[in-house]
This record gives sequence, C-alpha cells and structure tokens, in this order.
Amino acid sequence: MENLNTFLNKLSTEELEVLYTLLAVKDKTVENITAKFSALTLPFGGRFQEKLSYRQVLGEICEKENIEFDSNLKTSELERDIFQKLFVKEYEELSEVEKQEFINKLEKKGLNKNQIASLTSIAAITAAQASGFGIYLLASTTVGAITSLLGVTLPFVVYTTMSSVISVLIGPVGFLVLGYGMYKSFKDVKSLDEAGVIFKQSGIQLKKIVFGDIDTSIMVFKYIASMRIIKINDLRDKIALEYKSIANNESYKDEVLTKKQALKNNINLVSKSIQDLNAEIELIQQQLNEKRKALFNYELEDKHFEDEIESFNEEIESAQTEIKFHKKDIVFYQNN
Repeated sequence: MENLNTFLNKLSTEELEVLYTLLAVKDKTVENITAKFSALTLPFGGRFQEKLSYRQVLGEICEKENIEFDSNLKTSELERDIFQKLFVKEYEELSEVEKQEFINKLEKKGLNKNQIASLTSIAAITAAQASGFGIYLLASTTVGAITSLLGVTLPFVVYTTMSSVISVLIGPVGFLVLGYGMYKSFKDVKSLDEAGVIFKQSGIQLKKIVFGDIDTSIMVFKYIASMRIIKINDLRDKIALEYKSIANNESYKDEVLTKKQALKNNINLVSKSIQDLNAEIELIQQQLNEKRKALFNYELEDKHFEDEIESFNEEIESAQTEIKFHKKDIVFYQNN
C-alpha cells in the first residue's frame, strides 16, 4: 500500500475525511486508512494473516464483481479500468426501460447529446478509449454522491472544478455509480439534502448498506479512483491553460516584433533623412531639429517595446517552468 499512501498524502484533510468516515478510522492518518483498507476483505480483519497490497485488493474486487483483472496494466491504469467496468456492470443491470429513463433524466439535468453519449458509450468501449468528459463525469458524480450521503463537505475548489457536471450529481448518475441498488433507492430524489434525509430516516447506516467488507472496499476504491481521475484532470486543465498563456504571449510578442521592425525601418529612414539634411543644414535647420525630435521619440518608443518583449519572455519562461512541474505531477500520479 506504499504507493497508495503516497497518493493519499496528496489529498486535503477534507478529502481524506471521506475515507476516515467510510472506514471508521478514529486515529486519522493515511497509514491507518490503508491499513484498514488492506484488511477489509480478510477474515477477522486480517488479524491472522498478512495484509493485502492495493493490487491484491483490486483483484478481490474483480473476483467479487466477476469482472476481468487485466494484469498487463500498471496499477493506476488498472484502477481506472476497474472503475469503468464497475459502472458498465451497474449500467448493464438496468432494463432497457430503465436505461431510457436514465438518459431522459440526464437530458432534463441539462446534458447535451454529446455529453450523454460520452457517458453511455462507456459501456461499449475500453477505459483507454473513453472520452475525458465521460470518465470525469463518473468520477465527479461518484465523489458527489458519496460525500452527500456521508454528510462530508469538500473544499469549495473541488466543487468549482466539477461545475460543468455538478447539476447531475443529484439523481441518476450520482447514485448509479454507487451501485444498482443505490440507484433504485435514490433515483427519484430532487436534491442531495432530500437524499440525506431519506438516507437517515430509513434507518440505513453505511455499514448496513454494505453487507460485507468487500462492499466497503468497493466504495472506498470508487472514491480513491475518482479522486485520482479528478486530480489528473485538474492538472491537465492547468497545463492546457499554461499552453494557452504561452500561445497568447507568443502572439503578442510577434505583434510587438512586427511593430519594432517597422519602427526600426522608420528610424533608418529618419537617419538617412538627417544625413541628407546635414548637407543643407544652414538652410533647413528648423526642419532638421524637428526630425531629431522625431528620432528621439521613436527611440523612446523602441525602448518601451524592448521592455515589453523582456516581460513577455519572463512570463513565457515562468509558464514553461510550471508545465514541467505539472507534467512531473501527472507522471507521479500515474505511477503511484
């Protein structure tokens, strides 16, 4: 679980609170999360045998849910693959009527046809082929559904990054990603508050919903996989913004260079004019003074453009440095 510890240490206190709650961890440390998680599926809480690795836990989930465990994938890829396959399994458990009802609910929530297709088509393609929006929608709605039922509030920035899909956290997607049974129970609620009330008034506690430890493991797994997808997506968004910033600065730089060259051409013309006028200096002294004044102004403006170019170059260098850090983080998240 060492690599999983490394990833979890990147989560905020509020984001970790979800795992503390799911696993009933009292001494709130990342190490205790993974220790509890690695023993969930073992007899007697793993007291009499070695704890499972994260990859072994994923194998247990695949065996329980009767889905393929692709041993050729590295752990972060396997995590995403299983996350998608779990949704596919839950989606396929819907009847054709329920599937159409599911799509109709998505349309009412404001998703367009392309967005809906990016989600429903996941059932027919591999994780590597799934659209970024579809997987991100699954991840963000999983987090939204779990936190709403647990009554845990994440930092505002997390909800901000999910703004494009926040409207569908209520209802169809949010509860289907938690499982077919949850979807059947909560698909018609009108708000997350209402879901929470139903959840509490029904007398259902989390430990009673997840009838076995493997089910708790699946819920924990879905949250971890979702958070990794969200974090990587956010980093990629930041990189895209940095690239856009570079493109804008390059464009502005080109404009300034064009103006600078035009200005240099003007300077050359004025300088030649000065040379020509020097031969007639006594006759056209007034005209020469005016040209010298113009030259002085041009050179001041040229200095201004030089300063602007230097500023643009500094901003581009800073953006490139940020990209390097973000790329390293992506590699880090994908490998840990």
